[in-house]
Amino acid sequence: MFPTRTLSGQTLTGAADDISPPTFYLVGDRIKSQLPHPRLMSITELEELIDALLEGQTPARARRLLMGQGASAERLARVRRRIKSGEVGKWIQMVEDGPAKASADLTHKRYVRNIIISDPQQHSDTCYVALLSIDDRCAEMSDHLSGKHVQGMVLIEASRQMVLAVGEKFLISAAYRGRCAFVTHRIDTRFHDFVLPLEVQIRLQIDTLRHGGGSNFKADATITFHQSGKLSASVQFTFSVLDEHFLKSRESALVQLQIPVDGEAKQ
Repeated sequence: MFPTRTLSGQTLTGAADDISPPTFYLVGDRIKSQLPHPRLMSITELEELIDALLEGQTPARARRLLMGQGASAERLARVRRRIKSGEVGKWIQMVEDGPAKASADLTHKRYVRNIIISDPQQHSDTCYVALLSIDDRCAEMSDHLSGKHVQGMVLIEASRQMVLAVGEKFLISAAYRGRCAFVTHRIDTRFHDFVLPLEVQIRLQIDTLRHGGGSNFKADATITFHQSGKLSASVQFTFSVLDEHFLKSRESALVQLQIPVDGEAKQ
């Protein structure tokens, strides 16, 4: 269902020939500051390790890196390039690029740092999957980071982005794409366990889909978050997709009702 990750880098040599390299999870700097576990490596620590290797320093052991949460896409791309060059790959094995982040068009976001899901893929007629892909500078974490787990509001925002991305990519026909707006009717969230800043799998299941005129439809979806094979959170999401011009006219009418012009009293 979810993409299989493989490791990049050369075969480990030298000090690591007869010893299995220890596994670390790569995370953002702010996440590492909240969770200073010895098997978490911040993106800055990785950059410093690469600098040391390029200067000829030899570590005691090689390292194997798996993807956690928090590092920016730009810094990840940069360290991947550096690991693949020179002697660095002898000492650092890093999981290959996973699914790309969902696009700004799919998630209705302006800044890449605020896109926190990978590009969703269709698993069955009504089921779609993605990975959580947090940059710890994102809007939901930039002014609130506490504890050792991923905050609930981050998961709710990831659910919203899944609805938008799946709707734009799979549910709206090409003829109407870019001409529709999404309206949220209900979000019910249940947190089953803490979500750690490691790999998180997201599944969106369309439960009901009721078509209206043109491109309009209303749907119920269940979004679930899974970590280490266990259900961590579930979100019931009811939403509509409407013609954008209709929605704007409805909003304008509501504004006129609440903020009358020309001194008219509000009815």
